[in-house]
Amino acid sequence: MKKIVFACLTILGLVAVPAIAHADDSPASPDVVKPSERRTGRGVGFGMDNGMFGRAFEQGVRVRLPILDFMAVNLRGISTLAALENKTRWELGGRVEVIGHTPVYLNLVRLYGGGGPEIAMHTLGPGEKKARFGGGGHFGFEFFLKPTMSFFTEIGGHAGNDQTGGGTVLAGMMFYPFTGP
Repeated sequence: MKKIVFACLTILGLVAVPAIAHADDSPASPDVVKPSERRTGRGVGFGMDNGMFGRAFEQGVRVRLPILDFMAVNLRGISTLAALENKTRWELGGRVEVIGHTPVYLNLVRLYGGGGPEIAMHTLGPGEKKARFGGGGHFGFEFFLKPTMSFFTEIGGHAGNDQTGGGTVLAGMMFYPFTGP
């Protein structure tokens, strides 16, 4: 049995590794983490997300505006819902973020992080109906299905109120409709 397993792994190793190393028809190189030469995830991006903002459920939309090869500005619309004192509390707001990011590696993944100031308005539920100022930050991973579409996950923190203050965990998708060839 061990010989069969070893033979299978050897065959896979001999077949799969050279196929991956020469997938782009260039000479084999030990540098397998070079940035993608394709235009994956470039240009203006549009996205949506949901997850947890402190003790609240968050849903949001975002527009990503590139400003340098390694920086972007995110404009985000944020809606949070939480159960406080057996009543639902709803807030609407927005955040402007400065994001730093890596290139898209292997035409598959990009790492990023950033944050910025936020304003939110208490819309429905218990408490004073006034604007609140805060902010937050995060780091994330973006996984590309194709050059114009990705899924992402973010982990961070948020300075809000008793409803939204604390850790954040979000996931969503981005679309880059103007990505070139």
